[in-house]
Amino acid sequence: MSLGRSGTWMDEIRSDRAYDYATTWHYLTSKNGEYDLELQEKDGDAFEAIKRLKAELKAGNLSEKEEAEKLKMLIHMVEDIYQ
Repeated sequence: MSLGRSGTWMDEIRSDRAYDYATTWHYLTSKNGEYDLELQEKDGDAFEAIKRLKAELKAGNLSEKEEAEKLKMLIHMVEDIYQ
């Protein structure tokens, strides 16, 4: 899958119930443009997910499918967080 297409993959699988755990990873809430952990969803947010996915990818020990999905998620969230 191309890098460009990887960036939209999370939107494409949004209706797949298997990925419901990542619903809140598409955004974060800020107050006056500042990140505030107390304002975030209990299931996580884009900033938290980016940090965690980076650590999981660096640690390795993932199946090929897990690694590909985590990388596509990371690409998507980095794109979303800049919007």
